[in-house]
Amino acid sequence: MPSALRIILTAEEDRTLKELSCADQVPRRTKQRAIALRLNAHGWNVPYYRRVSRLGTTDSKGDD
Repeated sequence: MPSALRIILTAEEDRTLKELSCADQVPRRTKQRAIALRLNAHGWNVPYYRRVSRLGTTDSKGDD
C-alpha cells in the first residue's frame, strides 16, 4: 500500500479552509473536504479522522 500523502498549507490556505468549514452557505460535502484537508495538514490520517468524525458516511448524498 502506498504511503499516505501529507499536505502543507500556508497560513492563508488554512484560514480559507477554516472559513469554508464554518460558512453557512457552503454545501456539507465541501465543508467536510475542507475539514479533512486541514486535519491532514495537522498530521491526522484518513482512517483516523473518518472514524472520529464519521466523514465516511453516505448520508451526504446530493450535497455537491
